[in-house]
Amino acid sequence: MATRCQIFAKPSRTLISTTPFVMSQRIFKPVSQQPLSGNLISLLWTLSQLLKKAQECGCRGSEMRGTVITFYSYKGGVGRSFALANIAALLGRWGFRVLCVDWDLEAPGLEDFFKPYRRDNRFLEGNGLVELLLDFHKRAQVPLLWRELVIPLDSRQLPGVDLIKSGLADEGYTRRLQQLNWDRLYKKGLGDALETMFDEIRETYDFVLIDSRTGVTDFSGIVTAQLPDILAFLFTANEQSISGATKVARRATTIRNDIALDRSPLLTLPIPARFEAQVEHRISQEWRERFVAELKEFYSGWASQDARLEKLIPATTIPYVPFWSFGEKLSVVEDPIGDQSSINFAMENLAALLAHNLSKTHLLVGSRDEFVGAARRIGRDPENRSVFIGFSSEHRDIGDKLASELSRNGIDVRIPDHVIAGEDWARSVSDALENVDHFVLLFGDGDDRNRAVETDVRMFLRQAASDERPRLLIPFILEDAGTERLPSYLQHLKTYGIAKDNVGAAAQQVLKLIRPHEVAATSEQTSIRIHILADGNNPINGAMISAIAENGTTIDAVSDSEGRAILPVVHSRTYRVLVAHPRYCPKILTNLNTSEQLEVRLKKRGDVGSIIIQSTGHIEGLSGRLNPILDTSERTYLYAENIAIDGGKRQPTTFSVDEPFVLEDAHGHVFRAIVRFIEGRTALIEYEQVGSQLEKLVSLRNMIDRAIGMLADQAVKNGDLKIAGRKTPPRQLADIVVRSDPSLSPSYGMLVEFWAVANSAIHGQDVTTTEINKALDLGRKALQILRSN
Repeated sequence: MATRCQIFAKPSRTLISTTPFVMSQRIFKPVSQQPLSGNLISLLWTLSQLLKKAQECGCRGSEMRGTVITFYSYKGGVGRSFALANIAALLGRWGFRVLCVDWDLEAPGLEDFFKPYRRDNRFLEGNGLVELLLDFHKRAQVPLLWRELVIPLDSRQLPGVDLIKSGLADEGYTRRLQQLNWDRLYKKGLGDALETMFDEIRETYDFVLIDSRTGVTDFSGIVTAQLPDILAFLFTANEQSISGATKVARRATTIRNDIALDRSPLLTLPIPARFEAQVEHRISQEWRERFVAELKEFYSGWASQDARLEKLIPATTIPYVPFWSFGEKLSVVEDPIGDQSSINFAMENLAALLAHNLSKTHLLVGSRDEFVGAARRIGRDPENRSVFIGFSSEHRDIGDKLASELSRNGIDVRIPDHVIAGEDWARSVSDALENVDHFVLLFGDGDDRNRAVETDVRMFLRQAASDERPRLLIPFILEDAGTERLPSYLQHLKTYGIAKDNVGAAAQQVLKLIRPHEVAATSEQTSIRIHILADGNNPINGAMISAIAENGTTIDAVSDSEGRAILPVVHSRTYRVLVAHPRYCPKILTNLNTSEQLEVRLKKRGDVGSIIIQSTGHIEGLSGRLNPILDTSERTYLYAENIAIDGGKRQPTTFSVDEPFVLEDAHGHVFRAIVRFIEGRTALIEYEQVGSQLEKLVSLRNMIDRAIGMLADQAVKNGDLKIAGRKTPPRQLADIVVRSDPSLSPSYGMLVEFWAVANSAIHGQDVTTTEINKALDLGRKALQILRSN
């Protein structure tokens, strides 16, 4: 079996180093040079072994989209968690996917900022990192089930923001925390497990914001050096705070350099916080001069030479505002963005700086509003194309027609009528232009002298120049004007004609320009038209349909009231189509003819239903969510939230496709379930609600299996048997154990009859209540015999 390699790296970098691993035996600590702690040596050794495996198997890492930022402070009370939470809120509003992780295990508090925005009881009752690490300490299982810890927040006020807590905040939290032994965790491979975990997180989120522990701990190197791409360290204007924070930042850089992985350097972002500049002007200026003199090294890897630190540092300084020092509130949610002295002004600067990946700093100090505006646009889904149509009042008729045509084609259209008239006109136009992708200009007679049109065009061009993705200015020349009358700053652009009686052609030209990939792919695109029917040709409404391509991507649809659905697919690709419905058996289709309508008939069998799950989902009538997993080694796991699996097996349990298992929720609802298909994050599950008798059979079967396993282990230990007891199937193991011990022979016939009935019931075969009761009685008697020995 090939060794699995998962090495962190930033995009467009060589991911595997070809140089020998060299580990420094000494690093800088805040007070003096000290030898590496055992934990850090273990970390570096773990990473060196990962490198060695990668070089041996020739694996290469994949490009990761997400950026990991650790927020650190040497001392508490600097507003670190406050800054992280507000920056997360802004990034989420701008369209980014953000995960906040509370890694301050000794003094957690990040969740308090998000408590008013919780969606369900998982916020209060859910587990966190401490429970995850304890579970790894017991079983050392990879991958870590971090997805079960993710808590989504209120999508209306904090869109795109999720949270992983430090742990379950109950009376036992401190005891659980004290059980963590970092040396043992790393000897069991925690370094590898965390790399795998953050590999998966990066594929899901654009930004991962880690709230780190203050001071210096054995574990601080993990969150300040190993995991992040950016270390944002906060400090106040006092000696201990700035000195301690900068020394830790240097230490993190040293550790990063000692890791023999060819990955992007650790970027460091200094953030002066709780800075008072409104009253003590002279003292605040002295401290700013000190910041410039002492912090240069931390900007050298990313700040533009055109962005002088004298301007950049104030732009990234969080001011002291007494009101926000009381309680745990999100200022960007509760208060509008104010002037340069407001705390939210600074939060926007920092969020935009992270959105730009610490680039374009010259724009931050030169044109701050454009810098922030460009950051907002980065996070928007590029498929959601939007345009602003600029025209003078004389050409309103043709402008409205073009807007209507584009809207019918799914384009979000803004026109001058959509902005606020009066004193706020300029600001409203600026906001409208900032929130669209492209500008369509209708240039007619007299517009070369129209100052309003010129102002709009120049404003858009200035914004577009600062963006990291293309934004088009598309000029259409009306019949009453000519290209020679275009202003000089537009003469270099290609122009298009537009006529009042053929606005549709102009709309198609706009679509061709702003959606080129769709036009280019037209010849490759086709559709799978599906008609979902039940017996008697009755249409099935609400059937879930998922087409899975060979590259693992999915296209989903739901059948309408006529049982019809359309899946837009690519002609050259091969698809498997899954169909499910809560009242019908599922269907898997492999041989498709996309040129014709596909008729699918779902069978009705008792109370059997089915569901398609993307990562996680829930069965109707069962309280809790299921998370079936297929890892990269083709191993299958099942985790169920607040649901017992097969009578209470330790989770996650393993499962096999087409093999049934039993689920029971906290309310006593029992279901038989079978995974019929799993690939990537998509699973097709068939299920049926059953009686409590089946749950009793499963529970008793588990107890019997454990008892036989314990007897076999003891026999092996005593030298009576030479088998790998736990790896032998229970039925075969029982036969071996019973034959080796005559005192157990009375149980064998009972066990055979019990297993026959239990397996028939679990697989959905017809078994009477009398047969089940008899099997339960025989099973209990057999268990009593097994336990007596």
